[in-house]
Amino acid sequence: MWLRVSFPSGRYYAARAEDPAMPEWPPHPSRIFSALVAAAYRSIPGMTAKRRAHGDPR
Repeated sequence: MWLRVSFPSGRYYAARAEDPAMPEWPPHPSRIFSALVAAAYRSIPGMTAKRRAHGDPR
């Protein structure tokens, strides 16, 4: 499986836990998973920022 990752702002902010001065590359799989889950949640029809803030799953 291939997964292509693009950064809308053209930047990636993540540091290694063991050395914060060094960038984390490639991104840890949990970061990519979290981004996919967040994108899927935001794509729910009718999901607004207000509903997300209140944890409304509808």
